Amino acid sequence: MSKPGGLRWEEIHRDLLRQIENGELSTGARVPSETELASTYSVSRMTVHQALKQLQESGYVVRRPKIGTVVAGKSGSRRHRVALLISDIHLQPHANYMLGLSEGLGSAAEITLLDPRGDPSQEAALLRGLDRSHEAVAIYPTCAPSNTPLLQSVRDRGTPVLCLDRMPEGLLADSVASENYGSCRRVLDDLTARGHRRMLMISQGSEAISSVAERRRAFIDALAAVGVDGRSAIRSLPNAVHWDFPEYVNAVHDTLFVAAAQAEPPTVVFAQQDWTLSAVLHAAERLRWRIPEDLEVVAVNDDANLPILGLDRVHRIRPASFQLGRQAADILLRRMRGTKSNEEFLASMNG
Repeated sequence: MSKPGGLRWEEIHRDLLRQIENGELSTGARVPSETELASTYSVSRMTVHQALKQLQESGYVVRRPKIGTVVAGKSGSRRHRVALLISDIHLQPHANYMLGLSEGLGSAAEITLLDPRGDPSQEAALLRGLDRSHEAVAIYPTCAPSNTPLLQSVRDRGTPVLCLDRMPEGLLADSVASENYGSCRRVLDDLTARGHRRMLMISQGSEAISSVAERRRAFIDALAAVGVDGRSAIRSLPNAVHWDFPEYVNAVHDTLFVAAAQAEPPTVVFAQQDWTLSAVLHAAERLRWRIPEDLEVVAVNDDANLPILGLDRVHRIRPASFQLGRQAADILLRRMRGTKSNEEFLASMNG
């Protein structure tokens, strides 16, 4: 039975592709005729023709005079095609995800890089315009709720979808991500165990982004466990990537300056990511705060290559982005070879 939202020719295409990949239809083997396949799948010859046409255009089969359609080349030798939708590729963890994915796929697949520029509307346009020759989609999603049905429709028509780093709420698809909540919670719990109660989190990004929501929840829950309301201790700023950095440092400086003027100033700052961490360190220097003597700093160190002075003085929580990219490649290859069940892979971060 075809899947909801799927097309019968795509179902036939996937089934024949699976037989070619696993060797049931070996190199040079004759593929059943359109008439035979139409009878087998209880569809029209036109539907079968569309499936065979896609296989031929992808290089899996060729037409031979007086013989018919046969399997081309060595079974499994053709490269798969994967569409990778990822913004700001020069940043971490984006680049490490891509490097891990590329190394994991190796010669088995080629990657088409598509940049939505962090814009949900551009992401939607790229998803709608995906070439049918792409056999899988890996995406570092914006997590815009309006795009979740679109991602689901891509998956439901038979194209595997795998989300990197964050998972849109309600989407049924594969994912690989860092264990943001548990990894951050362990470090924050260690700080509360040492007596810290006055903490400040400087955050950015939408709560719709799962990684953002999980880091905030870890902060709130760690303080709640010792009887402190963490919600009132979160300061949200716009995405630092789109700021002029000196301007962003000024915003963080002002945030810390106001916090320091309180009767009970913070003894810990939790920076959600590297750009915030760098701004905190710059602002602390301007305020003449010593780290960690006057202020302890915790940060998710997404970008191991970003040159930040003073990293040895902060608590760093480091994602394994490259390894997650490798895991994503492994899952995608299994999907393109016919396995179907969804996978969620979480990796602990080093604290």
